[in-house]
Amino acid sequence: MMMTYTTIYGLFALTSILLSNSLILMARYVRQIKTPPTDDDFEALLKEKELAEIQLAQEQRSAVGLKANLEQLEADLKKSEESLKIKAEELEAIRSSPARAS
Repeated sequence: MMMTYTTIYGLFALTSILLSNSLILMARYVRQIKTPPTDDDFEALLKEKELAEIQLAQEQRSAVGLKANLEQLEADLKKSEESLKIKAEELEAIRSSPARAS
């Protein structure tokens, strides 16, 4: 079983094709590792996510500020109610005082 020149040439051609394809694939792999492929849609989604996170942080700060304002207003309202109650008692005392005097 002697190999003919045609068979040897065929094996050489197949081996050459296999090696060149593997070199091409390895070159693509190395290039992808150095600079990964970019996806415009993915980049747009990342930017939207960052903007949403920034907006959320601003809204949270705003909510904390509004909560502090609400607590201050509630404290002021409580003081005003106490002051109004004292003034109403004083007014009632004044009204009832001349009635007793007369």
